[in-house]
Amino acid sequence: MTQATASGRTTIARSGLQTALSLATVTGLAAVVGVVIARRFGRGAETDGFFAAYGLFIVLVMAANALRLVVLPRLTRARGQGTLGAETIAYTVSLLPVAVPLLAVSALWSDEVGGLLTGSLPPASREAAGTALVWMLPAAVAQLYAGLA
Repeated sequence: MTQATASGRTTIARSGLQTALSLATVTGLAAVVGVVIARRFGRGAETDGFFAAYGLFIVLVMAANALRLVVLPRLTRARGQGTLGAETIAYTVSLLPVAVPLLAVSALWSDEVGGLLTGSLPPASREAAGTALVWMLPAAVAQLYAGLA
């Protein structure tokens, strides 16, 4: 068993710090976006619908960030072993059962899912959520795959 060198520990600590700062930045920016949207557009049925869809987007982005934390070390090891291409393709294919339904919802059933997200809110909320999901679900899928890039 090999011992970790001081430079190895430093690199791991630096990488962990960079990851933590990245997650903090993403979370902070999400909060700022919410405040800016609420101040710019006010509070009403449309913004309620938008934020319902945005909440789903944020959950998916958080899942994508968690995926990055799991995948990145494995891809780093694969690069060292010369199997990065095969490993990346394997992860790309394994995300399809998540990505394809999200894309199908955005293309075919965004209004229905918007209605589920908004519940008993006014119809304008449902329409706003459905319209936002058309863009937010593909963006969330892109976030899932961005971790592999």
